[in-house]
This record gives sequence, structure tokens and C-alpha cells, in this order.
Amino acid sequence: MTPSLCYLSMLYVSLITYVKIQARANKKYWGGSIPWISARYFTDEHTIKGSEPITEEGLNNSSSKIAPKNSTILITRVSVGKFAIADKDYAINQDLTALVLKKSNINNQYLWLISEIVAERIQKNATGIGVVGVTRDFVIKQEIPLPDLETQTQIVAQIEKEQALVNANKELITLFEQKIKDKIASVWGEDSTAKEEIPA
Repeated sequence: MTPSLCYLSMLYVSLITYVKIQARANKKYWGGSIPWISARYFTDEHTIKGSEPITEEGLNNSSSKIAPKNSTILITRVSVGKFAIADKDYAINQDLTALVLKKSNINNQYLWLISEIVAERIQKNATGIGVVGVTRDFVIKQEIPLPDLETQTQIVAQIEKEQALVNANKELITLFEQKIKDKIASVWGEDSTAKEEIPA
């Protein structure tokens, strides 16, 4: 059965607005306990690695909301084309847009996986001189395939299983590469000794 299509605007409460902290030199705004992220903290594996700490005062003196844990965060300006699922609450900068679920008919992990489609569209449609990007209106008008929850769960489970296999193979490849290097080093050492023993 072909899954139905659904506009993002039907699934989300809103697109979370960004944190823009003007005075980086203002120590009152930085060094607190609230993790703040920009595009630089997005990995190629669609995760978030690292953050900068801001204070409550820094948060309150910005046009901000917090992107909550399990929300999907898209890069919609400058370094477009990446996305990640929030592993905890984050304050986000002006290049990011967070999506917060409105309905319970979508699995957070499924949304994270399907967001690759949206991220690719953002990358293809980003416009601008100097600073490229898309509007938040563009984001909420995107359609995504939306099967029933059971199917979503099955898709997530299958992909996680395949990813675990890929990760295991990566570890195996690394192990064998090291063994090959060790063997080459060992053989080279033996050859060197043999050459030294050959009489002139």
C-alpha cells in the first residue's frame, strides 16, 4: 500500500524560532548551563556533537525558544543540507529550524530518518547572495510519506538493524586493517634482518 502524503505543517505545533545572542563578549550571556548549537555541531551521521554553554540571561535576552529533546533540527541557512535529532534540549542559532511534533501519529525516529528528504529539498532550493537558505514557510509546505505507526516502527527497526550491521563491519574493517599493518611491519622487520645477514 502506498503511504499517504502529509504536509509538515499538519504534524507540527510550530517551527521553533532561533536564538540570536548579539553580544558574544558579554560574559553574562555565556558560560552557563544551557547548550547552544549552530551548524558546526552537526555531524555527517545526523547527530549533534558538542555545543556552547549560554546562561538564562543570555537565553532571555534573545529571540529564542528551546528546541526540545527528540525534535528534528534542520539547517535552513548557510550550510544547508544537514539535519539531526536533538538528544537533549538545545538553544539554536539563526541558521537552524527545529520541528516539534503536534500529533502522535508519527514516530520521532521515523521523522528523523525521513528528514533526509526534506534536507535534500532545502539544499536544492536554497537561494540568496552570500547567505543562502530557505524560508520557514518553505519547510512547513514540504510533504513527506506518512505510513501508519506500525509501519513506521518497522521501518525504524529495520534501518537500525542495518545500521548496527554497518557499524559492526566498520569495526571489523578497522581491526583487519590494523592486523594487515602489523603483519606488514612484521614482514618488513624480518626482511630487514635477513638483508643485514647477507655477506658482502
